[in-house]
Amino acid sequence: MPGLREVEIYLTGLWLLLKGDRQGFNYFDLTERGVSRSFWSIGWSMPAMIFSWIYWYRALIDEMPVYSEMRALFFLRMAMIDLATWMLPLVLLGFLCRFFALADRFNALVITSNWLALPVAYANALLIAVLLVVPSLGQAIVLLWLLLLLGLVGGVFRLASAVIGGHTLLVVTVTLLMLVPTTLLSEFLERFLDVAPL
Repeated sequence: MPGLREVEIYLTGLWLLLKGDRQGFNYFDLTERGVSRSFWSIGWSMPAMIFSWIYWYRALIDEMPVYSEMRALFFLRMAMIDLATWMLPLVLLGFLCRFFALADRFNALVITSNWLALPVAYANALLIAVLLVVPSLGQAIVLLWLLLLLGLVGGVFRLASAVIGGHTLLVVTVTLLMLVPTTLLSEFLERFLDVAPL
């Protein structure tokens, strides 16, 4: 598992790319090893993800009292949803890169998108924490969640643009591919696995 210093290097490169500085690529290992190590971002994101699961659990427990005695099942299902929604866009991205002869860009797209998920996960957890501490800020937090979502869209677009270059239509396609299937699959699995509000 990458240590904190290594993760800081990756996030520095990510920040540079988001600012439009292609020197950010120098902070990443774009080989197959780098792709494999980028999936450790799931491990680094896990505390924030678990915190969000706990919040979701507490929000649903009144509507779904069955989970008060089946906590492990609930958290297992949430883990399955997050894992599926993390992996599906990458699988679709692989097909897209193959179809458009972008195989040489696939590693960079996977690595940067994986590490982008890390700050997004903690930003989401921070908003949940603020909501729990100051419930009266509910409407403001909803607005901040919307801004976080827009930031994610913009971040994916910027990274795809840095990796692919000036092909705007293709960059937009990659951006949509990384975000829309995730949203649809998440909605479907939440209802299929019975962890959505009634």
